[in-house]
Amino acid sequence: MLTADTELGPSEVQDLSDVIPDLLKIRAKNKYALRFYVRIEMGDGKDCTFRRSGKRIERILKKVKEDFHFR
Repeated sequence: MLTADTELGPSEVQDLSDVIPDLLKIRAKNKYALRFYVRIEMGDGKDCTFRRSGKRIERILKKVKEDFHFR
C-alpha cells in the first residue's frame, strides 16, 4: 500500500479536486483501491472561543457528507 499525506491550503484543496478525475482514470484502468481521507483541524488546542463557528462549519460540511463533523 502506498500513502501520501500533506497539509493543504484552501487553494490546494481546490487543486486536488481538479485532479481527482485523473486519479480515478488510473484507478479504473488498473483496478486499484483508491481512498481519500480528509481531516480538518480548527483552533490551536488552547482557545475554545471558536465553538460557535465550529457548529456553522459542521453545517456546511454536512452538505458534503452527513457524518463529516468535528469530534
